Amino acid sequence: MLIDINGIQVNFPFEPYTLQRDYMTKVIEALDNQQNAVLESPTGTGKTLCLLTSTIAWMLKKRDDISGNYKQEYQKQVQAVTNKLDIPQQLPSNFGLPSDESDIWNALNSDQNKCNNWMSKTKIIYTSRTHSQLAQAMKELKMTEYNHVKGVALGSRDQLCINEDVLKEASTSAEKIHLCRAKVKAKQCVYHSRVEKTLESHEVKNEAIMDIEDLVKVGKGCKACPYYLSKQLSNDADIVFLPYNYVLDPKFLKNSKLTLEKSVVILDEAHNVEKVCQDAASAQIASSDIATCAEDLTAIMKQLQKNEDAGLSFMEDDEESHDFTVEDCAKLKEMVLALEQQIDEIPQVTTKGRTFPGGKIFEILINAQITQETFNSVLALIGSLLEFLTKAGAGKIFARKGYGLVKLEELLNTVYGSMTQDLKGWKETTEKGYRLHVELEEPKKKKNFANSSTSDGWLSTKTIQSTLNNNAKVLNYWCFNPGFGMSNLLNRNVHSIILTSGTLAPLKPLVSELALPVKCQLENPHIIKPNQILARIISQGPDGNILNANFQNRDNPKYIHSLGLTIKTIAQFTPNGLLVFFPSYTLMNKTQEVWNETRMWQAINDVKPIFTEPRKKEEFDECMAEYYNAVKVSKGAIFMAVLRGKVSEGLDFKDQNGRAVIIIGLPFAPYMDPRVVLKKEYLQINRNQVNQLQDPQSWYNMDATRAVNQAIGRVIRHKDDYGAIFLCDQRFNTYKNGLSRWVQEHLKQPQQKFSFGPIIKEIVKFFRNAGDSLPKPNETFKTDQWQLKTIKIEDQKSKEKLNNILKRQIKIENSNEMYGSGSNNSNQSSIDYEAMKSFIKKEEKPKNFFSGLSKDVSTIDFNNTGVVASSSQNLLKTSPQSVEENASKRRKFVIVPNNKTSLVGSVMINEPVTVRKEIYEQEVPVDRSDFLNSMKRAFLPAQYKLLLEKVSNYTDKKNFEEFWNDVMPIFKQHVDHICILRGLRRFLIPNHKILFDSQMSKHFIVV
Repeated sequence: MLIDINGIQVNFPFEPYTLQRDYMTKVIEALDNQQNAVLESPTGTGKTLCLLTSTIAWMLKKRDDISGNYKQEYQKQVQAVTNKLDIPQQLPSNFGLPSDESDIWNALNSDQNKCNNWMSKTKIIYTSRTHSQLAQAMKELKMTEYNHVKGVALGSRDQLCINEDVLKEASTSAEKIHLCRAKVKAKQCVYHSRVEKTLESHEVKNEAIMDIEDLVKVGKGCKACPYYLSKQLSNDADIVFLPYNYVLDPKFLKNSKLTLEKSVVILDEAHNVEKVCQDAASAQIASSDIATCAEDLTAIMKQLQKNEDAGLSFMEDDEESHDFTVEDCAKLKEMVLALEQQIDEIPQVTTKGRTFPGGKIFEILINAQITQETFNSVLALIGSLLEFLTKAGAGKIFARKGYGLVKLEELLNTVYGSMTQDLKGWKETTEKGYRLHVELEEPKKKKNFANSSTSDGWLSTKTIQSTLNNNAKVLNYWCFNPGFGMSNLLNRNVHSIILTSGTLAPLKPLVSELALPVKCQLENPHIIKPNQILARIISQGPDGNILNANFQNRDNPKYIHSLGLTIKTIAQFTPNGLLVFFPSYTLMNKTQEVWNETRMWQAINDVKPIFTEPRKKEEFDECMAEYYNAVKVSKGAIFMAVLRGKVSEGLDFKDQNGRAVIIIGLPFAPYMDPRVVLKKEYLQINRNQVNQLQDPQSWYNMDATRAVNQAIGRVIRHKDDYGAIFLCDQRFNTYKNGLSRWVQEHLKQPQQKFSFGPIIKEIVKFFRNAGDSLPKPNETFKTDQWQLKTIKIEDQKSKEKLNNILKRQIKIENSNEMYGSGSNNSNQSSIDYEAMKSFIKKEEKPKNFFSGLSKDVSTIDFNNTGVVASSSQNLLKTSPQSVEENASKRRKFVIVPNNKTSLVGSVMINEPVTVRKEIYEQEVPVDRSDFLNSMKRAFLPAQYKLLLEKVSNYTDKKNFEEFWNDVMPIFKQHVDHICILRGLRRFLIPNHKILFDSQMSKHFIVV
């Protein structure tokens, strides 16, 4: 469908809503006038679709206009020249022409070249915070009518390198970079050599838009490097997708060699741009880093001298393995030692640290002979040394990694690399926007990997205390003016910069801090209607205790218990997926620990299986897949995560994947953190009526509420979506003005006397009405296991997991429990809650076939083993109604829930075993060898061998269910050795440790 927006025909997939048309109008207005724009539109309003379609439509129209105008004018002038001279148009330029006609011909060719140059340079640079957000945008683009434009994603070697040697030898990103460069330089990477040929292959020609997965797939298929392939494709691409630190961080921008001139730069999810700009312009180095740097240089010099004495090159198969001498290393070492001395001599640094103006860093570096004139040669030498170390490490010559050199390189790049004026002027500039905060360096515990080959817990690692002198310090060179980072873009002659997000307001302070000239602004409302959202501040739990996640309250057992009750209660009345966001990993881990001790964790898990956000990427992807599959089962699932984490900002929980979100507290930064204190100080000094920077406290509050707004946005993802928002902290009554405007509009005035009963009533009513009145999502989610065959499941592994869930879940809820979980609610003492249960039984209508069965029905109790022993006639319980009354009716049966069956990682829960406390809590050896010896002594050889096999199988497959079901029968027969089972916990991944603890509490009763 073609939509006219300011004279641009935008091909939009449907008739846009008013707010979508407004958004596209602002985008095209900014592009037409070559202006920058700041546009806010809530999550779920189609922001990405509007942004992509309008920007691409403008670019294509602009190209057509310029091409047409130049072509028309060019042909007119060519015709005039050829008519005058009576020569063919194909005549080469200045071929035997008089000088004046030659000049005309050259001018015409120059105009044509300008036209081609503009068309080749002008492209769209689409950036976002994470690669998952970029992949989502590219997927959306592929579904539009603009899927023919050339688009490519840029990524790091971590994502795109497929060279087996690099992947095997390099353990860090820095090592991959230098080893890759070394192989490319030496022409030893077969994948790099095939890039040019692959550019002409049909695999590339047939794929207009290539994301990270596409690049890796093509690279592996054609045996070509995806990393360098993406860089080549970006030269001719119409739109390039990349994380926004690639364009905001001068180090990334320099390495990417991306041309930004005349381009439209889009910063999507720009609510993080201020912090990214500040971090990109900041650096840190410690005394230990400098000491390591000196040690690296010493080791290199010794090796070079050793080889020189032996008359050998360092690497016999590569005569150009290094382009530096022992003298070069010695000179750099002198600088490093001088820098170390300068840092040691910084006086009066206490445990709280000491802060200097930003210009202090130049004094320290200049005294170490690292100046504006020498830093480029120093950086070049460090680059060569790092490449040398990487190649040497890969060749097993010696294993120094050059971490200290990397830190020094980062510091110099940050301090000198972005200078746009002479030292005096730049020093004055940094006095305002930078601070050098010096603090004492704490001794670090380092792992000794001398006898270790893995890091998964199998091999023991002894910790050793690093030796640091009393003067060891950490230099924090912090930028507090995000305008420095934004200037990297502004100085590259871009056409326009568009900042957009669902949570940008207030816009004026943002624009002022970024020092971005903006004439085009927009704050859009939300697209949803009042019946699609329920938003409430919950200041007390069902037991009447205050909910307040402040620092003083986080160890309060009453608060933690009340928080658990609140989550459990909300989960009972919320369908499908429930998201729970904590302000920090510390609080999330603390509450889980307490809930495990008090069995609250199990009580919540009985309502909905719980998943928690892991920190490692490989664990994260698997955990998300399991959660999405669990949501499709009748009672749904809970995902617990952290504000500002991957889940809260980068993922889509549309429809059943996220029907409600619980926010636990506000993620305030540590109040006395030096960086927070100095940022407040910067704002206080520099704010005025002209720039309208925020006052320090408003900035501090906004930093927390903006993170909350991002998490809230995970739930409402499109115009037909609906969900509930529960802000479970009484402080939200004070800070609600910081919430997104569309959320504020749906918040009720706080009750004078808070009670939980009305909240439950509202939840029940909201989900009943929303489910009945709003369109059903495209993907089918059924609530009973007989109809689950209609669920769309992509991979076989997920299908197998879901089938295991269904086999173990024999639980069909009757009409009296349709809003509950079948679990015991006796822990909740609230009178309101008990009254609410009564209300639901009386007022609510059945929601599906099974909940619609009559109250008095026939039941088969599969749990009542007593009746089997007494009489088989008692297996069938008949209703009070007479047989004659029911003779003409179809008989009804309900399967009674098996109280000993629960969905926890798809594991069947059996009868618990009693274990004496002294046996259960018996300590096991920490050292891996000692632990294995104790296990060997405890079991027969065949059992010991079987246990080793099962544990080894788990480390390969990470399948907790299989592991648990394999080892449990062995320990059920040997309860006296239960401590060995507890000892195996160390080898589990974090999420599985939680499942393990839950299973242990179910299977073993400690007396």
